[in-house]
Amino acid sequence: MQQAEFPAILQFIGDDELIYVVNAAQLLDELQNSVQAEPPQLIDHSGRLFTVNSLPTNPLACHLKAQISLPELNQLVRKHLVARQQCCVLKIEIENIQQGFELVRQTVDNE
Repeated sequence: MQQAEFPAILQFIGDDELIYVVNAAQLLDELQNSVQAEPPQLIDHSGRLFTVNSLPTNPLACHLKAQISLPELNQLVRKHLVARQQCCVLKIEIENIQQGFELVRQTVDNE
C-alpha cells in the first residue's frame, strides 16, 4: 500500500462527477459521507491511479493500480464536465495531468 499525494481527484465508481480533493482531511470527509458498494478510485497529482482502501482503520492507505494515461484522464474529465453541464466538452483535449486537475478544480470552485 502507498500514500497518494495531494491534491487528488476522487472518483466513485459509476459516477461521472469527479471530486477535487485538496488534502487527506477532505478525502476522509468525502469517504465518510458516501455509501458505495465498490471502493473509489483516486488519481493523485502525479497521475498515479489508486484504489482507496475500504478499511475504516486506514482509508488513506491506497492500492496503486497504474499510472493514468492522458487519454484516460481526458475521458474522465470530459464525462465530469458533461455531468456538470459544461458546453463544448468534445473540444477539450488536455495536454498534461495538471491541466486536467485544473479543469476539475475550476468546476468545483464555480459551485
